[in-house]
Amino acid sequence: MSASWAGSVNLLLEVRGHPGDVSAFPRAAWQRASRAALSAAPSEALGYPDPRGLPGLRAELASYLARVRGVRTSPEHLVICSGTTQALYLLATALAPGSVAMESHGLRLHREVLGQSGTLLPVDADGADASRRTWWPMSER
Repeated sequence: MSASWAGSVNLLLEVRGHPGDVSAFPRAAWQRASRAALSAAPSEALGYPDPRGLPGLRAELASYLARVRGVRTSPEHLVICSGTTQALYLLATALAPGSVAMESHGLRLHREVLGQSGTLLPVDADGADASRRTWWPMSER
């Protein structure tokens, strides 16, 4: 993946799931890019961000969703999560018990995070079968 920061620094980063040769990491270029980005950042960027995600990121995502996916929404209706587990936790705490369904071959961690908010959908060759759903908590499975 090629990326450009601070207008003129180009880096080529290896992003596969293995550590690779970390001795080849472009430390000087990374330091220059970090220093330039930090110098250009407004003071408010160094404080605590909006817990829903950076407003600029949510605005850009809303624009992307409308343009590419045909989804019309506003940045105020979007929440940026650090990953799937956080997103599932937020859903589990916001939704009524039994209002989330998950295929039975999903990750155990995700089923545990959903807790009482979810139902488990058995999966066969034709996909998930909602008529055969079961309730959990995972402590019983």
